[in-house]
Amino acid sequence: MGLEIHILKYRLALQRSLRKSDAMRDMLKRLVADMRSGLKSGNSAAVTADKAAIASVKNAMTDLAKEQKDITTLLRSDIKKDVVARKALVSTIAKDETAYKADLSKSVSTTSVSANTHVLAALDLQSGASHSLRAGARPVVHPVVHHPVDKK
Repeated sequence: MGLEIHILKYRLALQRSLRKSDAMRDMLKRLVADMRSGLKSGNSAAVTADKAAIASVKNAMTDLAKEQKDITTLLRSDIKKDVVARKALVSTIAKDETAYKADLSKSVSTTSVSANTHVLAALDLQSGASHSLRAGARPVVHPVVHHPVDKK
């Protein structure tokens, strides 16, 4: 969950950055268009200054595009790293869960076999003792449960 929130924050930051740079690019384009329209009706010194300003604005637009590309590349890289980390975490959890289930099933099967052995031994003692005692013989002794045996 934390990784998803982290990725969403990056995407939101990317969208905000892209919106801001798009707005900046639109403003710079309007500025260049206004300057070019003003070039047609100015003296040579003003025209030279306006051309320098236009070149500066174009450089700013190029820098803005480069910055936008760098931000996009960095954010995509971070998102890919987060996705890889999440997949590794999910894989580790799945392996741990499989190992836990195997241990649990082994433990349950061992416990149930042991419990079944004791239950059967108790039932065997009960049935064997009731039949044997009526006949006057010694009770059946199970190897797990030790009872003293009468020696007559």
